[in-house]
Amino acid sequence: MKLLILSDSHGDVFSCEEALRCHRDADWIIHLGDGEDDLDRVNMIYLNKRIARVKGNCSWGSPLREEQILELDGKRIFLCHGHRYTVKSTTDLLMAKAIAENCEIALYGHTHRQAYLYLENIPLHLCNPGSIHGGYYGLLHIEGNRINFEKKSLFDEKI
Repeated sequence: MKLLILSDSHGDVFSCEEALRCHRDADWIIHLGDGEDDLDRVNMIYLNKRIARVKGNCSWGSPLREEQILELDGKRIFLCHGHRYTVKSTTDLLMAKAIAENCEIALYGHTHRQAYLYLENIPLHLCNPGSIHGGYYGLLHIEGNRINFEKKSLFDEKI
């Protein structure tokens, strides 16, 4: 299973569309807030894509939840924007929440910087795709017990 992970698009629908164009084979599109409405147009174009999204700290008036747990291929995935977990300074609170929710993967945004950390002793994958508005996104591959997160950039893709 392949998940296209986006965050912090801040109105940049074009970059969201470009990332999806590069990865049409993605099974899911996940947006981690601050521009989650930018997927509305993408959803009209790619009707067969499953989409999950949460709201961010700039998502005023959004009816979406701030957190969500997806269960895909036997893996529990915690989704949040990250601002409620102080991710700009530490991922400790996010890590504790993901562990408390029995999740193997935590996806977050907010920092606009790509990050990946695997805690083998737990096990827990912490993944931040960066800001798609800045050209950065992530791919999460789940194949059986194997989980792989790739940091990607629109600047490296042949569009």
